[in-house]
Amino acid sequence: MTQDKAILQTMRPPKRSRNNALKRDMHKNGSAYLLVLPVILFYLVFNYKPMYGAIIAFKDFSPGKGIWNSPWADMAGMKNFIDFFHSFYFFDPAPNSVEIENDSSK
Repeated sequence: MTQDKAILQTMRPPKRSRNNALKRDMHKNGSAYLLVLPVILFYLVFNYKPMYGAIIAFKDFSPGKGIWNSPWADMAGMKNFIDFFHSFYFFDPAPNSVEIENDSSK
């Protein structure tokens, strides 16, 4: 029995850190990572970059200051959202938006 344990211990590969394992995997499968790169870039550009501009709705935007340097809107700025959600104009485009979203997800 002890001889079998000794053989099993010598057959185990040495423990390596995750960082080394990732580098080794990237080197081994580099072409697969290159194939995935355009997909990742597509999602970053077309799904996450537009969210950057949506910040303007929650800021007291000044073109001279830019998006990041403009101050955040106080509750008076949120009043515009509250008024819109309570107005009768909200019910006109809302169903259309839901329908367009359902059609695009097919």
